[in-house]
Amino acid sequence: MQRKLYTLFFILLLTSLNFIHSETLLLKKLQQSYNPYLRLKDQKLTLKEKLHKWFPKHQIINVDKNYYLTTQYFQNTRADFIIKNDVTSRRTSVIPDTVCSYTDSTIVLNTKEIIPAYNLSKTDFKEIKNQIAWLTVLFRTLGTPVPELMLGNYDEIETYVIINNQDSRDRIIMPSFTETIKKINYHYENQNAYFEFKEIKKINSRLEFFGNMFIKNADNNNVDYIDIRFHTNRLNEIDLVMFIIHQDI
Repeated sequence: MQRKLYTLFFILLLTSLNFIHSETLLLKKLQQSYNPYLRLKDQKLTLKEKLHKWFPKHQIINVDKNYYLTTQYFQNTRADFIIKNDVTSRRTSVIPDTVCSYTDSTIVLNTKEIIPAYNLSKTDFKEIKNQIAWLTVLFRTLGTPVPELMLGNYDEIETYVIINNQDSRDRIIMPSFTETIKKINYHYENQNAYFEFKEIKKINSRLEFFGNMFIKNADNNNVDYIDIRFHTNRLNEIDLVMFIIHQDI
């Protein structure tokens, strides 16, 4: 019942935005079949060579035998993340570091970032903290092959995408979070992503959390802003996601 109410809320939000139909380039890509182009790039490079090529704006620092990538903030939003250096893997796998901890009211990422949390139990923290850390790396590496290398099997998480630009508003409901990320990732290839989670809270026995992302095109300095919202079921599994994309802000 709660999920139906939340889904209804999403639908009402979508319909209340007074959409003007106009197919943007991003909408067309979301509607097209997926081609695993980025995943297949640079397979012969070592992990460090890949990271240098994929993240030319980042400084790469060796920390505890892992790679800590950092760059300047944009709009007070970070793009730092850690990739594990698995020396035993011949395939030089790209494995995100999702180490994090928690207090009574925060989740603390391995990059020392603190995310406020409200009304969470110890079980909630244990079950959601690594998902939060994993998603942070996923979004901060958008525009590179890393998200595709992180993503696993197809899921059935309904994902709502709203695209706003100066001339129109488009909407689409995607059947899968994984498919949505892969297509958005391809659209933003070679651009720079900055992301942070703002808070996580428990309401009606379910977790809700949201974050803000800026994606900057280094060639023309255009910037897209994305508001990303998540909702979980009673098992703390993500069951609904919404992307609200504002293009060329």
